[in-house]
Amino acid sequence: MIRESFTADVRVHQDIATDAGGVAINAVQAYRVIMTLLENAATALGEEGGFLSVTLAETESEASTGGSSLLLTVAYATGEDGEEAWNRLIEQGGEQASLPPEKEGVPQSVRDIVEGLGGVVRSRSLDDRVRSFEVVLPLSPKPAVR
Repeated sequence: MIRESFTADVRVHQDIATDAGGVAINAVQAYRVIMTLLENAATALGEEGGFLSVTLAETESEASTGGSSLLLTVAYATGEDGEEAWNRLIEQGGEQASLPPEKEGVPQSVRDIVEGLGGVVRSRSLDDRVRSFEVVLPLSPKPAVR
């Protein structure tokens, strides 16, 4: 699904954990959150292309949600050297600046879904070319989505 959403000028890296725990988000909400973040990345990558990374993993502890969580990250770097720019960021430890809500590019409807489930949305940017969106949702003993 992710590959079909982007032009051939976008290199896509996916690391989706299939054994992660479940969360209380329903399928419609999950689709809206994921597609909104992918649309933000597609708009930024536009005709210039670049690198897109989509990861989903369970985290042991997330202070903002108070326990084990599911972390969805959609990150991009624009331009022909997008993947190299992203790799340099990771090698340097990823000291990205957190963005204030009015500049992060996450619609309020997505924030409402995530925060309504006890989660957190973060947007970080190294510069105008490299940005990541993170959605952290607490694991649920009665998950709607796994």
